[in-house]
Amino acid sequence: MAMTVVLDDETSLALTRLAKARGQAPEALAREVILDMAAEEQDLLAYAEEGEQDLREGRIHSEAEIRRFLAEMKERAEAEIERRKQPN
Repeated sequence: MAMTVVLDDETSLALTRLAKARGQAPEALAREVILDMAAEEQDLLAYAEEGEQDLREGRIHSEAEIRRFLAEMKERAEAEIERRKQPN
């Protein structure tokens, strides 16, 4: 399906500058950006639907469980950062 998109001058100029810096035609960059955004939105919708299904089926966690999980993840990340600072 062919589509025509009308851009205001500011958006058109920004798109043209970015496309030139990337060595692309503005039309190609616009297609790329639209495809990326559409894919991200589809992923977000699928994630939300999965969460709604989990809620319907009772797969939930308490706030305390989530806080413990996040604290553990933070601790692991900090330990990994410290490990990477050590000389080999």
